[in-house]
Amino acid sequence: MAQPHLVKYVRDQIAAGYSPDEIRNYLVGHGYPVRDIDETIDEATRPQRKTSPFPTEKKVEQMIAKAEASKGIEEDFLGIFKNWFKALLMPMQVFPEEAERATLARAFMNILVASALGGFFVAMVWLIKTLTNKVILEGAGYAGTGVYGLVGPFAKSMMTQSITLVPIGALIVWLSITTFFYLFGIIAGGRGSFEKFAYFTSMFAAPLALLLVLMTLIPSKCVSFIAYVVFGTIGIYPMFFAVKTTHEGDRMGTLIGTFIPIVLIMVLMLPQLLKLPGIISGIC
Repeated sequence: MAQPHLVKYVRDQIAAGYSPDEIRNYLVGHGYPVRDIDETIDEATRPQRKTSPFPTEKKVEQMIAKAEASKGIEEDFLGIFKNWFKALLMPMQVFPEEAERATLARAFMNILVASALGGFFVAMVWLIKTLTNKVILEGAGYAGTGVYGLVGPFAKSMMTQSITLVPIGALIVWLSITTFFYLFGIIAGGRGSFEKFAYFTSMFAAPLALLLVLMTLIPSKCVSFIAYVVFGTIGIYPMFFAVKTTHEGDRMGTLIGTFIPIVLIMVLMLPQLLKLPGIISGIC
C-alpha cells in the first residue's frame, strides 16, 4: 500500500519537473523497495477524483427540510397562526426549534399581522352594526345615501383607524415590554441577542394581541376585564422560557430576569392596583 507521505513527495517532484523514471531511480538508490515505489508512483500519477458538484442524498434531504420549514412560516398563514399558539402554550418546545429563524423582521411581522387582523375584524363588526343601525346613520348624515353610505368618510375613517392605529399601538406596547424584560435579562447575567428575544416574545404576544383586540367586541366590560387579566397572566409562562432560551441561563438567572420586571411593573401600578377592588365592583 502506498504511503501517503511518499505519494505527496512524488507529486511534488513531478510538479517540480522530474519524470517518474528519475524519481523511481532516486528512490531505489535510497533503499526503497521497487514494489512500494511502483505503487507510490502509480498512486501519485493517477488522476485525482474531484468532489462531486452534486449534493449527497443526505444534503438534499436537509435542503428540502429547510425549504419546507421556511415555506411553512413564510407562505402558510395557517401554519403561522398554529406556530403562534404553540409558542403561547408550549414555549419550551417551540423556542429552541425557532432560534435559527429569529429576526427582527419576523418579530415585527408577527405583531403587525396579528393586530391588523384583529383591528380589521373589529372594524368590520363595527361597520356592520353601524350600517344596520338607522339611528347612527341618520345622526351621521348617511341615511338614505345608497352605496355611498357604505363607503362614506364616516365608515372609511373608522376602518382606517382600526387597521392602522391598532397595529401601531400594539407594536409600541410590545416593543416597550420586550425591551424592558430584555434589559433585566442582561442585568441578570444574560448575553443573548435582542433580536432573538424579540422574535420569541412576538411569537406569543401575537396571539395575545389578536385575542385582546377581539375582546373589545364583547359587550360585557366585566368579561373583557377578566379576559385582559387572564391573558396577561398567561403571558408570564412563555416569557419565562423566552428569557431562558435567549440567554441560556440557569433557573435563578431566568427567574430574576422574568419576575423582577413584573414586580417593578406592579410597584409602578400600585396606585391603580389599590383602586382595583372599586374598579372591579364598578365594572362587574
